[in-house]
Amino acid sequence: RVRLTANANATDDTSVKITIQDTRTFGQGGDSTGLYTDGANSITSNHLDLHEAYVNVANIFGAPIALRAGRQELNYGDQRLVGGFGWSNNGRAFDGFKAMYTNDAVDVDLFTTTISEDGVSINDDTSFSGVYATIKQLVPNNTVVLYLLNKNDNADYKLYTIGARLAG
Repeated sequence: RVRLTANANATDDTSVKITIQDTRTFGQGGDSTGLYTDGANSITSNHLDLHEAYVNVANIFGAPIALRAGRQELNYGDQRLVGGFGWSNNGRAFDGFKAMYTNDAVDVDLFTTTISEDGVSINDDTSFSGVYATIKQLVPNNTVVLYLLNKNDNADYKLYTIGARLAG
């Protein structure tokens, strides 16, 4: 995996990040077009992808609130439930919006993303959203995390995960 990242600050509170990546499997044959042979089959694979591309606006209305829009990694806790998985060849990124509130006592993230686009209607997409709150001063030398996650696959399938985590 090779990643090239560019960061730019439009203002003190507005930034942009773009990361492209080229991902291949070690030992896999092929040429620069992405065409390779797997036994008797020819398979076309696009190795170059946009891993992250987002705009981040901080200190909205002078408050400790930030908004992020675009393709981004979501990394929470030890990344057991939600993470960018840096150990993986491709990694994971999500397309969507995230609002972040932070102060000395608590960090709260609200996010909504699209995992896959299945049709022309927004109701055909699979979405992933959640609230992730980190309470910093409740237990000395520890953080308490509360979260609610929702995966919604059309109107037919909805999965909710609610939980807590103590880390320290």
